[in-house]
Amino acid sequence: MRSRSALLLCGIAALGLATCGGSASGPELSDRKVVGTWEAPGEITVVLKDGGRFSTNAVPASGALDRGGVDREGTWKFTDTGNARHTGLELRFDIPVGGSEPYPIDLVSAEKDGKLSLCVYGEPDDPCSGYLLAKAAG
Repeated sequence: MRSRSALLLCGIAALGLATCGGSASGPELSDRKVVGTWEAPGEITVVLKDGGRFSTNAVPASGALDRGGVDREGTWKFTDTGNARHTGLELRFDIPVGGSEPYPIDLVSAEKDGKLSLCVYGEPDDPCSGYLLAKAAG
């Protein structure tokens, strides 16, 4: 009886995901997919480097990225923010001299026009409500 109940619950959950547009998870990420230059509107650039380092011309601002006046660096790592293994990235900025530790930025994978994108993680029900970062050509 337990297995029938579990099967029924799984079926209901699957139906719910299908009618709600699917889960918040985007494509799985890997080093090969993410290392490189990413661009967003407002001339924001994030360069994800091998070895878990990044640089950007943006600054963390209320859980988003805003164009900053100085380049910043930090570390990145894969996360499960997108509700599945390796569907998110955390950007943790280095502490500026004489400053305080800025909040990390969570990015989740998404697909737009058939291409991998990264977006600033917003609300759990709509994780890509912010702008998208697209990988630069080349």
